[in-house]
Amino acid sequence: MSWFDSIVNRHHYREWIVFKKSDTVLMLGKPWDNPDIQATLTAERKRVHFQLAQVVYDLIICLYPHLHHPSLVEPYTKYMIEAIKHSDLLLPISKSSKRDLIKFAKLHSISAPKTKVIRLGDTLAGRGKDEKPKKPDERIGKNFILCVGTVEIRKNHTLLYYTYKLAAEKGIELPQLVVVGTPGWLSGDTQHLIATDPAIKDKIIMLHSVEDAGLTWVYEHCLFTIYPSMYEGWGLPIAESLAYGKACLASRASSMPEVGGNLIDYFSPYDPGECLKKIASYTDADLRKKKEKAIRADYTLTSWEDTFRQVLGYIRER
Repeated sequence: MSWFDSIVNRHHYREWIVFKKSDTVLMLGKPWDNPDIQATLTAERKRVHFQLAQVVYDLIICLYPHLHHPSLVEPYTKYMIEAIKHSDLLLPISKSSKRDLIKFAKLHSISAPKTKVIRLGDTLAGRGKDEKPKKPDERIGKNFILCVGTVEIRKNHTLLYYTYKLAAEKGIELPQLVVVGTPGWLSGDTQHLIATDPAIKDKIIMLHSVEDAGLTWVYEHCLFTIYPSMYEGWGLPIAESLAYGKACLASRASSMPEVGGNLIDYFSPYDPGECLKKIASYTDADLRKKKEKAIRADYTLTSWEDTFRQVLGYIRER
């Protein structure tokens, strides 16, 4: 993307790229950061009539603007309108994203092009390397729950704070919670509560810089994982948990049931009481073993090669 971006910025793209009608241009990145890219491709597509395909990760910014920074709403909405109008093939990463794509198109009175759902790969970054899994922080105890994901408002770590606060109020002892994720937008208040509330500050630890070896270690050693996000385009941490053979509790919103199916359990992302009941039930070792056995038997990993073949197959349907 940076290479093409530099060409577009210099307006010299015709000297570098000669489009042909038989070509397919596949957009994998996020061109809303530079609207000239979409404008350039639209103009060239009209001139040459090549096939333009774009991966659509989600439409959360457009449809649920309260979950993102306001500065993103206008450029992303404009980009999605242009992408829908001028693409030949759109590839949403979940059925949920496809539903949102169709909803968005109807809201703006535009017709969506051919739309095919693709499945993202489950490749585990920390596996297959020479580096051994390594405990990333000595504060991590023997029994802990793992939550992986950027610490931002949409990922809903606030629910976990309220859940642990409710447990303390009711005298329910929960395992330690280890949160792994880079700090993001509107997360400061939640991080402050977790770090300073005497009732729970020793129960939740937050790790912001964890290498692949450390991430592998926490996945391998956790009791189970939890993912309370309010909305997702897919839900990669759920897939990662299943790839490691670990039981998972997740929000039942948007695409997340597509990832976990009947192999995991779900809760409302707005109900700390329900979340607490689910966590408490998963402290039962026999239940976790039953879930892990089902995951090992029924979960099928999707490689990035599988994803590539799926995308290529849809492109060749031209």
